[in-house]
Amino acid sequence: MVHTSNAPIASDNKRHGPARNEATNAELRAECESLLTDALARHAIPRWGAEGLNPLVPSSDMDNHHKILFLLSELANQDAMPVLDWRAATELLFKGKKRNAKAIVRKIASHRGPKEEKKYRFVVPVTTWASDRIHPALSLICPRSEVQLDPRNDPAIIRLLTDRDTSGFIEYFITFDENNAFDRVASESNKYFGAVADPVREFSESFLAHSYLDLIRLAIDEDKCDESVEHKIINALLLPDIHGQATPLPDLYFSAPLPSDIPGLHLPPVLHEDLVAHPLFRRRKWRRPKYTMAKFLEGGTLQTADEDTRRLFWQWLRQNERCVAAHERPKLADLPVWPDENGCLCRIIGRIL
Repeated sequence: MVHTSNAPIASDNKRHGPARNEATNAELRAECESLLTDALARHAIPRWGAEGLNPLVPSSDMDNHHKILFLLSELANQDAMPVLDWRAATELLFKGKKRNAKAIVRKIASHRGPKEEKKYRFVVPVTTWASDRIHPALSLICPRSEVQLDPRNDPAIIRLLTDRDTSGFIEYFITFDENNAFDRVASESNKYFGAVADPVREFSESFLAHSYLDLIRLAIDEDKCDESVEHKIINALLLPDIHGQATPLPDLYFSAPLPSDIPGLHLPPVLHEDLVAHPLFRRRKWRRPKYTMAKFLEGGTLQTADEDTRRLFWQWLRQNERCVAAHERPKLADLPVWPDENGCLCRIIGRIL
């Protein structure tokens, strides 16, 4: 530690501040800045976390951003910034916003599978249009191997750190923005982040998938997702179906008026119930078709199903006859799903329900 209490400061001719061109002042400033960085890194930040950086929050009436950038760069290079691991950051950001968010985050964090390589001392999950605040969806989507800048940092600090001219940017720390997230949707790597290690597992969790949809919708609204990128996303995106299986979006149906829990009754993949109300699916390009009873009856599933499957379907039909439209009933009447007086399943001949 350098002692500077007795070092002289050469003032200007009005004694209101240090002289600009005095040679000894520059050396003294450098020693003071080193002392400040050391105090923040060793004491303030370990004790107070993000609040430990508050002495560096720039004043609106002072043009000292370049000096603060230098100090932040020094802290980043020393690996002394206030950071959180993926689980702590996402639990903090989603606290009180999503029901059971904490439990879901823990569940995702506990998934075992191929791990991605940690490449940076920390990342800052921000969008390209709002670089002064951590975005919850990006924090959740961010590679779980990377630690993240504590989202409780002052917006001015976050904005300065995401300035691409900050020393150490890309080398020691980097932003994780919507473009990186879109590459992960397409299971592609770029020069900053690798591809998703296990896409099937990644996109089988509805909570995580919902965050991808939130981000895509926001980027479209902000004109940060052009048609070519949107087209690539639509064709590459995996989303969970009602059984939690990651499924290509083009293969998913919006809904199906049919039982999904009958063994042997083969239905196409239907979008997970937690996602069907997402506003993105109200957009023309994103709308998913409904799987109708007519399509089901034309598919021949019941004609080839065994008796147990057809009997279970009959039990469901008794409670859900409203799901069968009038024009679909003749086709259904011609299938062996109707029990006779002896309980044997047969067709209804010459009769329309």
